[in-house]
Amino acid sequence: MALMNLITLSGVSSIWKPIISLLDWMNSGIGNFGWTVVVFSIVLRVVLLPLDIWQKFSMRKQKEKMDILRPQLEKLQKQYANRPDILRQKQYELQKSANVHMMSSCLPMIFTLVIFAIVFQGFREYIVYVNESIVTNLYNDVYLQFFVDNHAAIESVVGHSILDSSGNLAANFFPSYAHIEAAGLVDQLNQKLVEGYSPESWLWVKNVFMSDTWANVIPSYDNFISSGLGGISASIPDIAGVSYNELMTPIMNAYNKSGFTDLKNWNGYLLLPLLSILTSFFATMLQQKMQPMQPPTTGSEAQQKQQKIMNKVMVYMMPIVLGFFAIMYSAAFAIYYFVSNIITTVTSVTFNLIVKSADKKRLADDNVIITKS
Repeated sequence: MALMNLITLSGVSSIWKPIISLLDWMNSGIGNFGWTVVVFSIVLRVVLLPLDIWQKFSMRKQKEKMDILRPQLEKLQKQYANRPDILRQKQYELQKSANVHMMSSCLPMIFTLVIFAIVFQGFREYIVYVNESIVTNLYNDVYLQFFVDNHAAIESVVGHSILDSSGNLAANFFPSYAHIEAAGLVDQLNQKLVEGYSPESWLWVKNVFMSDTWANVIPSYDNFISSGLGGISASIPDIAGVSYNELMTPIMNAYNKSGFTDLKNWNGYLLLPLLSILTSFFATMLQQKMQPMQPPTTGSEAQQKQQKIMNKVMVYMMPIVLGFFAIMYSAAFAIYYFVSNIITTVTSVTFNLIVKSADKKRLADDNVIITKS
């Protein structure tokens, strides 16, 4: 079943169809979904680059304004140290008069979360139907074809012809795995199933639709249908006469690990999730340096210290949470997350270098003017 046909199924929400269509179109040209995700991530970041730059300029302006207001804010804190309600009101009025909007510093985080939610769910929907199509194709192209290719042996078991005049399976014949067992063709079918399927690999990852961890290369039945953490949340296609396990167990035996210590048959080695978390922390640190400082907090010294700790926890929580998703879900998502972090980091470093150079030039020009005066 072609993936482009799958996106028209009623199970796919219309909001994800553009992403699925784009991924499918790109993959048809590139031919490997891992590299498709790399290209998709680069294209997406380039498209969003103007907005990203606008946010960075906005944050820079807010930071400059807050630096100017800092002495006045500290003065207010001392003046109204025992009256937190008035202090907050005075701080708000001062920031408003200087056209400072502290919530604007939260925009990058909110924007990142929105993009993450859309892309993550789009990937999830695409991977669901890829896995469903794999089972469907194995059933149609291998399992049912096996009955046609071995019709003589199966007819000796059922006692009548199983093909119609065109050489296809007769409409009144219902193929069953029990027929394969009765004809003693289980081993031959298993070999055909293994030959008829090859996981979509990417670099060290054996199956890009599974996580880059100790996960199995081929999803088990429970993992295939599970909607919990790490589950694919797929539905078993219409494969009448054979179960998922009967169809997929030979392939699982060929690719999956025998136990946790069977390292060579892990789907991956946690490299993408770890790299994603590290690059995300680095990108977040760069982003933090660009954000305006918050106004002095109210309350006792202990309360202020606790508030600062909470702020840091909130800032660095997102890389941990998204890194957790990179561990639990497909390597495809981890690739997207890693590539996006790299591009975000490069953009931030480049922006900071340009701004730093512009500031030096402006300072030098100001010194020249002062010297001439």
